[in-house]
Amino acid sequence: MRRIVSVVLFFLTAIYGAWGQAKYASKHIEQAVRKLRIESVDSIPVGVYTMDKDKHLVVVRKNKNNVIEHIGIKLFPEDMRNANPLPVYDFIEYAYLNKEYAITDDNLAYSDVRFVKGSWKDMRFISDSTECTVKNVDSKSYSVEWNVKDKGTVSMVFPIKYSLILGESRRQIEQDFIDNVCKYSPQYNVDVVLSDSSNLKKMTEKGDMVVYELAGEVYLDPLVNSNTYYCKHDSVFMPLFEEAFPELTVKNVILFNSNDILRDFFVEARFVRMENDVDVRTLTLRQLVDFAVAEGCKPYVGISAVKDNVVKGTLFFYNSALGYDHIVSFTADVSKIETHEMELKARVYLFSPTTNVKELFLDENLKKK
Repeated sequence: MRRIVSVVLFFLTAIYGAWGQAKYASKHIEQAVRKLRIESVDSIPVGVYTMDKDKHLVVVRKNKNNVIEHIGIKLFPEDMRNANPLPVYDFIEYAYLNKEYAITDDNLAYSDVRFVKGSWKDMRFISDSTECTVKNVDSKSYSVEWNVKDKGTVSMVFPIKYSLILGESRRQIEQDFIDNVCKYSPQYNVDVVLSDSSNLKKMTEKGDMVVYELAGEVYLDPLVNSNTYYCKHDSVFMPLFEEAFPELTVKNVILFNSNDILRDFFVEARFVRMENDVDVRTLTLRQLVDFAVAEGCKPYVGISAVKDNVVKGTLFFYNSALGYDHIVSFTADVSKIETHEMELKARVYLFSPTTNVKELFLDENLKKK
């Protein structure tokens, strides 16, 4: 039997231990911990912890908040996870654990997982040192293939479907997002000076102020993008934050980390869930944006109208790894920009399948040239 083979500590504080009652990121993770009768789970250190269980190497990962966020049979090396972070690693490791130990009695839970070569039984020949490739196929499915020495190839495919990969119902996933985003502590960035201005393009000017654009990425339509804007103060380029340029300032406020120029703002958010249930919460813009980014989303903003000091726009959080978007339809009273009293009002549609987003949610006004 192999004993504990690795403990990877993510935070310096873990050197001294991270004690207290452990919590669980989801019900199925808690169910697995209890099913396997893992003792002293509270004393497991922050980071990645492995242990022998029967003939398997079981991995448990605890984050800095003392939350058990993953448990599974270890199949992927840490350097692979770090080089190309994907949610499929946790999904497959937990799915195999579930198959081996009958964590749940849902026989259809993994019906979307299809083996091209091999089967669940052949997974026993795989370890975290087995040669492996993971491919995203046309943003529609994942292909995972292992080259097992002396045994041949084991390969599987499954659709990019967030409810499958996250292992929870849509209702629970939505509730988890709302609860967690409202508790999220964003990281503020005081470094606002653009170090490399070589890619800036002069865009417009008003009076003595010249505005420069730094091109980002486009999503769905050229008017929906991650472009940011700068103006020159003395000899340095700083993020634009001026009431005279309301559309560009609002985009900056969304896309930049908060700092001494682009401060945080409150958002009155109406989260629209399954069956049109609405959960009204007040949080900050940085909580909303930074949490979505931490969950693997890329933000893109399109402004559709500016009228009577009110900017109207749409913010798309696109998660290519899990095949969904959060769509945030918002308004902002830009007359309060410079007093830092601007508040956004938003309607947030969570976990919309990316394949439906363009047809169902893209504002027609954004398509007009």
